Amino acid sequence: MKTGLYLRRVCSLLVVFLAVSLSVRAAASDVVPEKDPAPEGKVPEMVEVLRGKHPRLLLSESTLPKLREFYASDAGEPWRTRMEAYLPACSAPKDTKFLTDATDAQRQGLWKLPTVALHYLMTGDKNSLRRAKGFLELFLTLPDWETGGERNSGMCAANVMIGAALAYDWLYNDLDPEFRQKFRDKLLWHARAMYHGGHLMKNPGVHYWQNDPANNHRWHRNAGLTLSILAIYENKPEEQWILQQTVKDLEFVTKWLPQDGTCHEGPLYLTFGGNHLVLAMDAADRCLGTKLLEAPYYKNTGLFRTHLLLAGFDDVFLFGDASDGSIGGYNNFFLKGVSIHKQADVKDALLRVLEKRPKSFEFGWFSLLWDDVSVPRGNVEKLPTSSFWPDIGFTTMRESWKDDAVSASFKCGPFGGYDLNRFKEEGGKYINVAHDDPDANEFLIAMGGELLARTDGYSKDKASRNHNTILVNGLGQMSEGRSEGGVWSQPATSGSMTRMAVITGYRDAGNIVATEGEASGSYLAYSDKKSGSSRPALDRFRRTMLWVKGSYILVLDDIRAPQEVDISWLIQGLQMEVADEKEGRFVMKSETRSCAFQLASDHPLNFAIQDSTADNRGKVLGYRQLKASAKAQTLRVAGVYNPWQKKSLSVRLEPGVTPQEATVIVTGEGIKDTWKWSAGSDRFTVSTISATREAGDPAAGFPFLLNAANSAPPK
Repeated sequence: MKTGLYLRRVCSLLVVFLAVSLSVRAAASDVVPEKDPAPEGKVPEMVEVLRGKHPRLLLSESTLPKLREFYASDAGEPWRTRMEAYLPACSAPKDTKFLTDATDAQRQGLWKLPTVALHYLMTGDKNSLRRAKGFLELFLTLPDWETGGERNSGMCAANVMIGAALAYDWLYNDLDPEFRQKFRDKLLWHARAMYHGGHLMKNPGVHYWQNDPANNHRWHRNAGLTLSILAIYENKPEEQWILQQTVKDLEFVTKWLPQDGTCHEGPLYLTFGGNHLVLAMDAADRCLGTKLLEAPYYKNTGLFRTHLLLAGFDDVFLFGDASDGSIGGYNNFFLKGVSIHKQADVKDALLRVLEKRPKSFEFGWFSLLWDDVSVPRGNVEKLPTSSFWPDIGFTTMRESWKDDAVSASFKCGPFGGYDLNRFKEEGGKYINVAHDDPDANEFLIAMGGELLARTDGYSKDKASRNHNTILVNGLGQMSEGRSEGGVWSQPATSGSMTRMAVITGYRDAGNIVATEGEASGSYLAYSDKKSGSSRPALDRFRRTMLWVKGSYILVLDDIRAPQEVDISWLIQGLQMEVADEKEGRFVMKSETRSCAFQLASDHPLNFAIQDSTADNRGKVLGYRQLKASAKAQTLRVAGVYNPWQKKSLSVRLEPGVTPQEATVIVTGEGIKDTWKWSAGSDRFTVSTISATREAGDPAAGFPFLLNAANSAPPK
């Protein structure tokens, strides 16, 4: 009786399983049609020397000898070491966790399989060949490469497709012809499933990544799509339409890449999608003869990464969803831009990062393919010590490229950056700004590799109270139609975001660097009956940061409202201490460094040191925050910061002849500087600021002038 009951249960389960399987495949057939449309217009063609040839993706038969030579050389040692250290882990998994876990899909498809397959190509190791085949054999048995809502069109499928396509191509001549044909058909089907289910949004669910070209999740999917179709492409009718659509999407992404090489989501997300972006573009350029990698983005992004670095090459200036240590592990793609554009000095910076933080270039197979040995290692110290990145309104300043140098950053740009907002204004739909922070006019200061003035991490409550900026009636920065806070930032519900925050001026005069931002567009009128919170729209929040190399950093704030408001001026660090509250003197400290500073204003300020709400992934970071408060309609604040440890450094703010003018006097050890500060005539006209030095080093950059004639214009 028990046996009969058991058999009946088994049969019932089999029936259910078959029914589910049939419904799944039926659903898949609804998403992936039996046949694609005929292509319209010219169809991309495989370059002649690669037609019918393998390998073709990222390398070819003609490049193999030199690549093997590089692999075995001293120059290739960092990448060879990483590949061989990871090799023991590179066997096909015994479970299918990767079908629902995007990180495991990267582990299997992006990290392990390409490592073991390329190791075989470099060494002829038969064990590596056997293990690489094991992955392909497993993948061939699976009806889907991702299950769940984004069946075969999500991050899981994308990363499995990458490894599957590369291994199929690289091992092509060692695969059984019958297996090869089956796998070829499998890759074609998954390329079509990715495009139909994902890009054409036939799969159900929230279509968050399809709306804009800058979403790194799109780049992951494009890498899987591109490699899969190019691995098998032989100009057959059933291949033509899907390749045509693939190239169109690569061109779409390329058109809207920020030309300055930046990433509005922060330094961590700069790297998260970069390898995937370059995988697709590199394969297309090699196989189809396109020139996608010649876009300005690839020339500038490695330089941007370099200027993001703190002294010591072990960490970065933070913004967006990033936290301490946000160098990331996917820095390999910067090597491709360096190789194309022969950027020897940027290569030196990248290799210094590698030496300080070896895991920043994980998975040596990327670097082996993208590090051009013909580009020598230069010297990062030949690069400029300041930088301006217009798309996101970001500037950096540093004393030198030495490990103990003082450095600083300043940011004043709209959610998404200007290029992505231009896409929106030219007919795009919703754009993803989830990882952007309400941090306009924030500045950071570092001594050596330690941040003194700090920002939040990967925040789960995106609010200006977590940043070195201001609050008005207790409220921070918001986009039109949105409220403050929340896990993800949201774009404006109407209107343009490009005037939320604007760099009004930038000038690098050598020893003095000036950058100025206007952020009143982030302080819109707000009223919430439920909470009782309200404020008028700010007329002005102008902040000017003046870097005087070797002497001090001066920050000038001009805040104006149509009526009296409560203004909270904020700065935070690991520790914050009072030195002399009456004189507005404080000290912020990191683990081993300290930076004294003084605030002066044209209205009395009430000071309080409090716990900061800044968090990283929901965990409060434990920073201490100085809040300087005033009830006023207009407020000017001058802050002088002393990272060079000058004795008796002081700042004094004197009203000018008109309300638009003021004089700021900075004195200290060997220093007596007078700054004449005249406000810009309208919302986005740069201030006129002149400075003279009465005492101290005459070669320190004085006299200095910032005005509309000599500064960078608004974006």
